[in-house]
Amino acid sequence: MLRKNLFKSAFAVSLISLSILLLTINSTWGTDKSSQSQQIKSLKITNAKKTRIAKLIKILEKRNIDNPSDAARDAREELVRIGKSAVPQLIKALEQNRSLLTFGIIETLSEIAKKDASILQFLIEKLGDKNLQVRFVAISALRDSNFQTALIKTAKDSTNPKIRSSAMRYFSQDKIKSLRQSIAELKK
Repeated sequence: MLRKNLFKSAFAVSLISLSILLLTINSTWGTDKSSQSQQIKSLKITNAKKTRIAKLIKILEKRNIDNPSDAARDAREELVRIGKSAVPQLIKALEQNRSLLTFGIIETLSEIAKKDASILQFLIEKLGDKNLQVRFVAISALRDSNFQTALIKTAKDSTNPKIRSSAMRYFSQDKIKSLRQSIAELKK
């Protein structure tokens, strides 16, 4: 008797699932084919954009330490135009652990952060990353004087010691001393 009830329950669940599946298929068939093709095109654009970003990142490495080649400079400018959507791939590229590429990524992230405040916040959060190279890139990208105010605020307000100490590395010794005093006053 118990087996019979279990079988009926399983059969009922299967019928319900099949009905929902058929409803989903029917509703999809009724949609405009042009919107479906637009969705497919947008996926292709996304993949094409990712591929383009990956190629540009490879070009960033064509440089001397302090002097990018014209191709690397052009690649950096294009990545800056792409902006925020290039950042995850730039951070991922750090895993390759190649110094010339790292310098190119630093310059690119700094330029993107100047245009997009959310990237500035992203870089500040990366000051506390467990990966030393990511922290190095973040602090190096934030060395621009445009970010000084944000770094002062981070050094004062952050409860994460890695973020706070990374932010403080930016400043000269006398600025660090005044920051430590400010932090001590805030804790009172």
